[in-house]
Amino acid sequence: MGCSFGMLSRFETEYTFLDQQNSLSEHKLKSAFDIYIICLYWSSMTMSTIGYGDVVAVNTNERIFVIICQMFGSLFFGYVIGAVSGVISWRSEQETRFNTTMTKLNQ
Repeated sequence: MGCSFGMLSRFETEYTFLDQQNSLSEHKLKSAFDIYIICLYWSSMTMSTIGYGDVVAVNTNERIFVIICQMFGSLFFGYVIGAVSGVISWRSEQETRFNTTMTKLNQ
């Protein structure tokens, strides 16, 4: 997701988030590694739902991409929470069944 965000800015002719980062920071994003790190940072902040707001979409194409990424992140987050809840409820059910069986055997 981060690589896609960086690639989007490379093909964009309008003002991009990279231009904004270069205008706000003393450290200019010159190398591909610098761009990769800022995009990876943006991706991790978006997927973890923290979103500090220091790397933002500044044109329409970037905003559309960010909306899609945020929807994907929300769906992924919901899926993970559902899966973890399912595992916990399955374990709880197994534990209850075991305890019931042990109680019957002890009587």
